Amino acid sequence: MLKYRLSGLVGFAALVGFAANADVNLFTSDSGYKVDVGGEAFFEGGSRAQAKKYEQVPVTRNNNDFGFQSNAAVHLNVSKDHHNGWKSGLQIGLRANNNVAAPVGKHLFDRTYLWIENKDYGRMEVGSNVSAANSMKIDADIFGGWEDYVSLNTNGGVDDDNFLTSPKLVLKEKDFETNTHERSRKVTYYTNKYNGFQYGISYIPDVWNNGGRIGMPQQQDEDGNYGPNRKEKDAVATGLSWEHAIDKQQSIETSLVGEVAKIERSSIDKANHRNYYTSAAVAIGATYNYDRASFTAAYGNHWKTRVQKGVSGVPYAYFVNIGTGYQFTEKLKMSTALFYSQQYGNPMMIAGVSADYKWMPGLLPYANVVFFQMWQRNNYADKTPYYSSSKPSASVGSASLSSNHSSNNGVALILGTKVRF
Repeated sequence: MLKYRLSGLVGFAALVGFAANADVNLFTSDSGYKVDVGGEAFFEGGSRAQAKKYEQVPVTRNNNDFGFQSNAAVHLNVSKDHHNGWKSGLQIGLRANNNVAAPVGKHLFDRTYLWIENKDYGRMEVGSNVSAANSMKIDADIFGGWEDYVSLNTNGGVDDDNFLTSPKLVLKEKDFETNTHERSRKVTYYTNKYNGFQYGISYIPDVWNNGGRIGMPQQQDEDGNYGPNRKEKDAVATGLSWEHAIDKQQSIETSLVGEVAKIERSSIDKANHRNYYTSAAVAIGATYNYDRASFTAAYGNHWKTRVQKGVSGVPYAYFVNIGTGYQFTEKLKMSTALFYSQQYGNPMMIAGVSADYKWMPGLLPYANVVFFQMWQRNNYADKTPYYSSSKPSASVGSASLSSNHSSNNGVALILGTKVRF
């Protein structure tokens, strides 16, 4: 039975935020250029309720069960209307981030790219960070940063690499990150909406080609060597969405998205004759809205992404995600969600309840309670793609799938405030 310790939640009654307005127009030039500024910040604190036998690391260095997080990012939008329905612009994501382990904001706040669009021909983004698949995906992920407040790995043998912990596609954030925490560069195209339908597609030459790797050619890998380092290349991310208003109270939103990419093996992989399955994923999701209520369901399949060929008994990885939301008042909204996944035959379940309150325009206090349960049945032991001086034999041989029965569970409790302008 879990022995819950809820220390640290005292003092959360007063979470401080700053009033905020909509995006601000800095100026509009005589030549027609318009410059807007916007931003987002959050402050939150969290505690965990987790049995001691599952606690491998403390939440923070000196506090076992409690910690604060904060983050901020701003952006500039420069745009100009042209003749014949054309419009072009530049978006600059400015790093104002005091959480060095996190990406630079999210979505619009870390996207720096050029764009051009037309009312008839759609929109092209050159250098976009977020792919069409990720921007068009529908799921019921309300869990936030719950993983930052619990121990997913345990001394008993549970390894979070053996699990799918969220409804994401296969080109995950960690594959895009370097010390600058930027994502790979892409070229993305979106059609305009026709009868509720919209299509988008992104091309990613190399997921290793991001803001921290601009010194081309001859890019170094993590071990200081030159050459491939088992990363995806020639990736395509695509999405198709459809929106339909049934009547004044009812509407439907659906999306079908996918990613596919070839893995470029490292020199050590080639020397050990290691081959890998294609990185691929598909996800389908839909939301039904009725008056103040909404229901969302999503399913995703990762097949055998990044699994070494020749390792027997490795099943497909997949997830199922459902959620509900209800707008009680103009200010108060509550949501619930359930997530179930399997990777390498290891089931995981996450259940969460979230509430947010629009205190004033741009200011959003929120609270999340997230329960998770991990059942590890198998351990997939991969081989690092390069030789390590500390473990010179780590890259020799092949991957393996072995029986390893262990479990982990707990609860994360999070309170915070978001500000957007």
